[in-house]
Order: sequence, then structure tokens, then C-alpha cells
Amino acid sequence: MAVLAVSGGALAPLARAASAEAGPSAWHWRKVQGTGADGPLHAVALGRSGQRVAVADGRGALLARWPLSSGDPQGWRRVARVEAVTDLHFDAGGALWIASLSGLWRLSLDGRLEERSPGPGEDARRVLRIVSLGGLWVAAGAGGVFLSGPASTWQRATGGLPLASFQAAALASVDGAGGAENWVLWLLAGHDLWRVPVEETAAGLRPSAARRVRIPGRPVESLPLDLAAGLAGSELVVLYPRALARTLPGQVEGRRWEVAYPVWPAGSAARRIAGGEDGEVWLATDAGLLGARALPGPWAGAASPLGGLSVVEAVSDGRGSVLVATGAGLYHGRRADSFGWGQAGQGSGPEPGGASELPRLHARVLAYAGLSPDHFRRLRAGLARRGWWPDVALRAGSAFDRDQRSARDQTFTYGELHDLRDASTDRSWDYDASITLAWELGDIAYPDDAPELSREARQVIGLRDNVLDEVNQLYFDRRRALLALDAHPDKHSPEAAALRLRAQELAAGLDAWTGGWFSRAAAGSEETP
Repeated sequence: MAVLAVSGGALAPLARAASAEAGPSAWHWRKVQGTGADGPLHAVALGRSGQRVAVADGRGALLARWPLSSGDPQGWRRVARVEAVTDLHFDAGGALWIASLSGLWRLSLDGRLEERSPGPGEDARRVLRIVSLGGLWVAAGAGGVFLSGPASTWQRATGGLPLASFQAAALASVDGAGGAENWVLWLLAGHDLWRVPVEETAAGLRPSAARRVRIPGRPVESLPLDLAAGLAGSELVVLYPRALARTLPGQVEGRRWEVAYPVWPAGSAARRIAGGEDGEVWLATDAGLLGARALPGPWAGAASPLGGLSVVEAVSDGRGSVLVATGAGLYHGRRADSFGWGQAGQGSGPEPGGASELPRLHARVLAYAGLSPDHFRRLRAGLARRGWWPDVALRAGSAFDRDQRSARDQTFTYGELHDLRDASTDRSWDYDASITLAWELGDIAYPDDAPELSREARQVIGLRDNVLDEVNQLYFDRRRALLALDAHPDKHSPEAAALRLRAQELAAGLDAWTGGWFSRAAAGSEETP
């Protein structure tokens, strides 16, 4: 059972997505009634058996019974009055843990609420994340990291860890000697990732010295937000506001990390990550929900009634379920194939052409944005030929010389005085010109600007991928809206009108990427998109 909770407009997907053979469709959403929440929700959690659900608002936590196969949750009651709840978690025994900036509480199955703050002092009571696995509980927050077992009190994990605030934690179990239960604890403190092995001994829990793990090329140097261990075949996944970094099992200590940049909804950033039972991955952002069948993607957005968008009502096979905690309350979504996996790209539906016309749409988008691959092909070809072109130097000059001489003298002849003057002028002109050709033959094998061109090409390729991902999301979201509109029994209902507006909105986005070509093509005045 996968659960995802996000503070302040959070999304919480759970259970399974349908098989990849299912056709493209949308979730059916409805607002859950009767929570009694006061204002926006901050967190949500579902019991492992799927029989209980908990949410948090500004005044504390509420709990209800909820077999997901039946209607709305029953018997909502406020179980804790705690301000600034940061996390909710059901452990393996069914107890509800409530983490907040003012302490940590545990609600037992018999309804007894007791404070379980890991230590004295204001910092130790500011718990940001509570996780458990088997017989290990971990509380992370402003006061550090604290561990507890079934028969032990909280102990601070100190070996090698900094005196810092920890914003996220994840647990993975490993095989221990003699059947002992051992774990690997992953922690985030600021920009740093820490790995702490924890061993179960006869004397209790024994954490080993912590080791800092470097993620090569930390995405955009932004602050990581969340962790997930053992997700979709990865040993660890680190979530950043606009990126994911993951590594395969046994490669965390090396440099074998993959970084992916999913196309988030415009202007949004990710907050939490979780996985489902079939290897799917869910990302909660501050503007919607993204899903993928595997890492690193591709990703697709889920339609929802949030933000003024209408819900497409369709038949559910009962194998998928989503809870949404938002500023507007709690929502429940069910559908066999929420993200249009499977046949979503096969071109069926009311729109002609389908996915087979995507290359033409991509070419239009790249040409309009000036990101066509032909540009760099021409640059590379020219750079390879540059060594055969000489450097040409043309010089021209002139020289002008003028020499004037004069002499004066006097003579007395026959009783008369005579003044004598002698003058001469010499002029000369000289001109010269030269042309020089110089070849740098080494540029034929090793052009000087090749590294710079390669760096720019990689940046443009990344930008091109992001643009195409955004266009793909707009294109297939529009096709899903058209399919739902085509299947709607009442074309004049408000739901059908909202679907029509949604399709027009997505077409407007594609027009923005193509300079209006998409709508003209859809109308038949140009090639079909």
C-alpha cells in the first residue's frame, strides 16, 4: 500500500494502478464529505489494512474508519489537538503517529493518546518526519535523528552525523546475521545525504557511524526535499523541486546516479514522492499529481477537479484509489488507469491522426522555438571543415617623402651689395601591399571550439527535451479530454461543457508552442496535427 502525504494542498495516492493493458481514461474524483476539518489539510495517511484514514488540519489530527470499497469514511473524530502537524504515519501495529513542530504523539489502537517526543528541549520536539519499518521507529527534525525499538526508549543517532536539522528520512531493511533485523537509514540534512546502518542486537539498537554520500552534479544545487528507498527498482531516490536523482542497488557509494527532469506543471515544484505496488511512482507537486510506470519516466499528469478543472466520470475497476488532501478538503479518486498508460499513444479517439502525427507536431514546435537539430548539425559540419580554411591577412601601406633646402649668401661686386638665395625641393612616393594565408591544420583533428559547442549542444538538447515533454503532455491531455467528451452521454451537461473548455485550453497551449499552427491544422486548413 503506497501512501503519499503533502502539506498544504497535498496529494495522496495509494493502492495500485491498473495494468498496462488498460485503455486510456481519467480518474473519477469526488470530494469526501464529513471530515470536520477546520481549514486546509496539511497531511493524510492510510492504515496498512486500508480500514482507517487520518488527516491533519490547522488544529490537529482527525481519524475515521474507511473500508475503501464502501462510501465515505465513517465516524470522523478529532483525536489530537496539535498545532503545525508536519507528518502522519501508521506503523505496522496500526498505531497512528502524529509529528508536529510542538512534539510527537502516538495514538494506540484502543484510542489512548500519549506524547512520545524523542527528547527534551524545543528543538527535539520539532519533529518533521516520522517513519517506521518492522521494529524500528525513526523521528527526524530540528533536534536531530532519534531511534526507538519495540522495547526501548528514544536514543539519538550521533555517530558521524552533524548537529543539524533533518528534513527527510527513509528506511530499508537488510539481511542480518542469525536472523536479526537490520536496516539502512537514509537522511537529508540541508544539501547533504547521509547513510546510517542500524543493527539489532541483544542489547538493543546499535547504529553504526554515519557516512555522507555525495550525489554527483546535484541538480541545480537546489535543496532536496524527500527520499524514497527501494522505489521502482532503485536503491534510493532523492527528490528535488524540479528533478529526481536515483541510483540502482549497490551503486550509491559510486558515481552511478541518474538525474531526470520531469515536466512539472507550469510554475510548480515537487514536494513529496511515493511508490505503488506495481513499481509505479507518484510525485506530488504544488500544482497537481504526476505519475510514471517506472523510473526515470516518462511522466504524465492526472486530471483533477482542483484549480477549476472538471472531473471526467468513467467506470472504475476498483483496483486504483487516490486520496487528495488540499486546501479545499479531502478528495477521493478511483480509476483503473489514471494516467493513460498502455494504449494512450496509439492514436485512437475522435481526433484524426493521433500519435502518428506527433513527429510533425514536434518538428513545428522545434522550428518555431528555434531548437531544430539541423542548426547544430550545420555548426558541427562547419567546425569540422574550419581547419581547411586559412586565416587571411591583407596589408597595404604607403610612404611619402618631401625634402626642401634653401641657402642665403651675399656678395659685393663693383661697388654693389647683392643678396643670393638658393632653394631646392625633392619629393618621393612609395607604395606596398601584401597578402598572407595561414592554416591551423591541427583544427582539422581537434577544433578549439568543439568543447564549447558540445556544452551548448547539451544545454539545448536538455531544453529541447523539456519542451517536447511539455508538448507531449499537452497533446495527450487534450486527446484524453476529447475521448472523455466523445464518450459522455449528455453533450449539453456542465461536465461535457467543462471537458470542451479543457480541450480548448490545451489546444491554446499547443498553439502557443506552434505559433497558431495547431488550431489551423485541426481545422483542416493545414496538415493534420
